[in-house]
Amino acid sequence: MSKNLTPLGDLLEKARSEVLRISVREAARRARISDTRWHQVVTGKQRKAGADVPVNPTDRTVIAMASAVGVDPGDALEAAGFIRLSDEHVAAILRETEEPKPSVADASRSLVDEIERIRNLRGVSPDDKIRMIRALVDLHEERAAATEAR
Repeated sequence: MSKNLTPLGDLLEKARSEVLRISVREAARRARISDTRWHQVVTGKQRKAGADVPVNPTDRTVIAMASAVGVDPGDALEAAGFIRLSDEHVAAILRETEEPKPSVADASRSLVDEIERIRNLRGVSPDDKIRMIRALVDLHEERAAATEAR
């Protein structure tokens, strides 16, 4: 397909664009990863500190991406350099990846609820409330970054 894709990327992108004819965004949504992560995995590289560095997806990510575009997970694992797993092992990983994850909207709503709870605390100074809210927002941003990195 493209010289800029890994063997795994070639396999996934052919299924995504030529067979299913869906967007990267839709394929990534089905795999429960970001479209940025999809691009990183299929090209085999990501930018860090201004340099391209290799991407090494987990077997779970490879299986989720393959499942999202109808590619045999065993073929995808082999293309990514993993050993072929048993069908039972692949099925177990697929069950894990299909468990619903909280959406960004859910996380944002939860953050707003927590901020409101802190705002309504009695006996806490306004300065302490601001510090608590800042710490909460920082934690929320760290978790979002860690989730995106996976």
